[in-house]
Amino acid sequence: MLWRIGNGKSTEIWKDKWLPIPTTYKPQESVRFLHESTKVSFLIDECTSQWKRDLVTSIFTKKEAESILKIPISPLSKPDSLFWRCTSSGQFTVTSAYHLLNELEDQARGQSSNSRTHQAPWTSLWNLNLPNATKTFLWRACLNALPTQANLKVRKVVEDSACPICLHPSETIEHTMWECPSARDVWSLSSRKFHKASTLSPSFAKKLESLVASKETEELLLFAVTAWYLWKRRNEVVLQGHLTHPSSAVSQSQQLVEDLQKLPVSKKVMALKQQTSPPWEAPPQGKFKVNWDASVDEVSCKVGVGAVLRDWNSKVLATLRMEQDLFPDPHMAEAFAAL
Repeated sequence: MLWRIGNGKSTEIWKDKWLPIPTTYKPQESVRFLHESTKVSFLIDECTSQWKRDLVTSIFTKKEAESILKIPISPLSKPDSLFWRCTSSGQFTVTSAYHLLNELEDQARGQSSNSRTHQAPWTSLWNLNLPNATKTFLWRACLNALPTQANLKVRKVVEDSACPICLHPSETIEHTMWECPSARDVWSLSSRKFHKASTLSPSFAKKLESLVASKETEELLLFAVTAWYLWKRRNEVVLQGHLTHPSSAVSQSQQLVEDLQKLPVSKKVMALKQQTSPPWEAPPQGKFKVNWDASVDEVSCKVGVGAVLRDWNSKVLATLRMEQDLFPDPHMAEAFAAL
C-alpha cells in the first residue's frame, strides 16, 4: 500500500511509502536533518497548495526532488489516502496480488536487477500506434499472464497442459509464439528475421525488448500485430475448432500494419480541422463571457493558464496569466484552468 498525498498531514516523510520511486517508495539518500516523524505537510505551502520548491530541492536528492515536485497537490486540501499500487484504480484485486507475488519471488531469486530493464521499453511501446487490445496482449505476454494451457494447469483450472493445436505436452507462451509448428508456419511467411528468431525460441519478453531498443518502428509493429494474430488464431482453435491458414494470418497482419502507418496522417488532418475554431461571439446584453485555455509542460511538470473576461460590447475587462506546479495531465490542466 502507498500513500496518495492530499494535504500531507497523515503521511510521514521518512517512514511512510509515498514517493513514486520503486522499489522502496521512501526517501533513501536525502539529508535527514528533519525529525523522523515530520509530516509531508511540512513541505507544502497551505496558502498556494504547492510544494515548497526551494525546501524540497535543499532536502532531497535531485531524483527524489523531481519525483516529489511531480506529485499533484489538491487545492481543496483533501486528506491523504492509502491506495493499492498494483492497479491503476488503486483498488485491490486478486489478479494484481498474484502478479505482485511473482515479482517478489523473482526478487528473492536475485532477479530484481533484470526487472528494471524490462520496464524501460514500455514507455516507447505505449506510444506506438497500436490498438489497445494489442498493447494489453503484449504486456500480459511479457508477464506470463496469458491463459495458456500450462498457466491454467498451474492454477488448477484444467488438468491437461497440452497445446490445443499440435498436442505438445506443455503449452507455454514461448511454445505458442515460437515452438508450435503452426506458429512457425506464420513467421516463415511473415519475415525472414522473425522466422530465424522462431527457430532459436527466445523469451517473448526479450524479443520484444530487443525490437523496442532497435527503434525499428515498422518491424516492431509487424511483430506485435503478428503475435497478437497468433494468439487470436490459437483462441479460435480452442473456442471454435477452426484454424486460420498461415497466409491469411500474415496478410491480415500486414494489412493492419499498413493501416496503422497511415493513421498518423489522418489524425493530423483531423487535428488541423479541429484547430479552426469558430469566431468569438459577444454574450447577450448585460452578460459577461470568460474564455480560458491551459497548456502543460511535461518536462517541468507545470501547467500554464490563460483567461480573458469580456463584456457584451467585446470590451476586455480583465485578463489572467499564471503557472502552477501540477501533474501534466491535459484533463487536469483544463479543470485547474476552470477553477
